[in-house]
Amino acid sequence: MTTLWAALLLSLGLYFAMTIFLQKPDSEDTKSRVLTFALTAAGVFLVIVSFAVKQKFVAQAEAKQAPALLQTGLIIALAFCESAALLGLVDFFITGNRYYFVTFIVAVVGMILHFPRREQLAVAMYRSQDLN
Repeated sequence: MTTLWAALLLSLGLYFAMTIFLQKPDSEDTKSRVLTFALTAAGVFLVIVSFAVKQKFVAQAEAKQAPALLQTGLIIALAFCESAALLGLVDFFITGNRYYFVTFIVAVVGMILHFPRREQLAVAMYRSQDLN
């Protein structure tokens, strides 16, 4: 799970590097600002939702003693965070706003907070270890 987490975090770095090497369009009108705000708000919302989704999967894994649900929850939560970064990428290509990187920061912080923890895996496997 740590390898998966690291790979998806690295993909955010690659998206950001792509924005540095590609030329951004010039568009600083009012409609662009509204679109930038909407995309940033949607990205922040997706990162917040990722925590609720992951917590639901952690609770199910604990109740059902199914460690595979932890991985599923992690993948879905990281996908939500990555979609926030993709919204920042869309903002970069459509509006050319210089603050497109805010959604990247939000996505990276979300992914860092989703780092897989050994305690969650231990709790999901606790009862099955007692039976052995």
